[in-house]
Amino acid sequence: MAVVLKTQEAIYQDFVDKVTIETPLITNFNDSARIRAIGQGLSVVLEDFNNRAFRKFRSDLATSVFESFNFFKKEFIQAVVNIQFVAINPLTSNITVLTGTLVTTADGIQFKTTADVTMLIGQTLSALTPAQAVITGVTGNVLANTITQLLNPIDGIDSVNNPADASGGQDEESDEDYKERFILFIRGLARTTRDGVRSGAKEVDSVVSVGLDERPCESDVYIADGTGTASAALITAVQLNLDENNTAPGITLFVLSPTKTIVSVAASVLLESFADANEEKQTIKTAIINYINSLEIGEDVVFSELVTTAMTSTTNIKSITFTDPDCVDIPIAANQIARTDSANVVID
Repeated sequence: MAVVLKTQEAIYQDFVDKVTIETPLITNFNDSARIRAIGQGLSVVLEDFNNRAFRKFRSDLATSVFESFNFFKKEFIQAVVNIQFVAINPLTSNITVLTGTLVTTADGIQFKTTADVTMLIGQTLSALTPAQAVITGVTGNVLANTITQLLNPIDGIDSVNNPADASGGQDEESDEDYKERFILFIRGLARTTRDGVRSGAKEVDSVVSVGLDERPCESDVYIADGTGTASAALITAVQLNLDENNTAPGITLFVLSPTKTIVSVAASVLLESFADANEEKQTIKTAIINYINSLEIGEDVVFSELVTTAMTSTTNIKSITFTDPDCVDIPIAANQIARTDSANVVID
């Protein structure tokens, strides 16, 4: 039997029709009739049940179609990073920092070590030690040299540092992105098509952007995680997946990390007189950073989109004038990805 979305009025009418047929002696459905009150109360409850059942059916139907292809939504993943413990003065005794030690960025993004590390007498810097973000998602993909604080003091050790970016953090895939990736997957079942290669690369966890530089019989496949780069391990995982599932005979695919192109932005704004200038400028700055950092490999920074992003970030902006870039798009090559940060976006 089909699952049909029904209103309370339709459910009540079904009730009246059923009662009339099954119990001919009950004919009074006027406003004051007790049977009418019972029927309307029941129909309200059934409307809510029907709505819930209908939504669940639609959701499960879509999921079952995807899962029949062994195609599942990407889940949250925690970022990973290598850190080093720092002592200002050479150690006078060996110190072992245990697994589970908590360190943090200045703005409170915590990481937990996943292995012991021992610093020996005379050392001021530990070996690289693996750590994992406490929170899940892309928020853990922090930049190099930002994990600098011990959450709890350790005698003899003064600070901590991460020489390279944290990577691999992944947000749970949205329903919209899940559906778009499934469409890409279906289109790419012919193996080494453009869609097939992009789909095969995005099957690997942590890959959020894919770009192709195509040549006869071979292509460079550029991949990036939420930081705009790809680790050696991620490149290897994507290469294996493409070689096994998405490469036709006679075609060679080379998986590479893109070149991160740092974009500088400078602008001056005119705000409403009652606005908090510092707060509004930070809002505009954050919106611009988020726009640029959402671009995929090979996507240009479009000047009109930059302006729109700034102008729609707050209702208290009257006008904005960009000096960098100055009314031009910023071209990004097929092997590049645009990225920026707070230090490279100036709003006056």
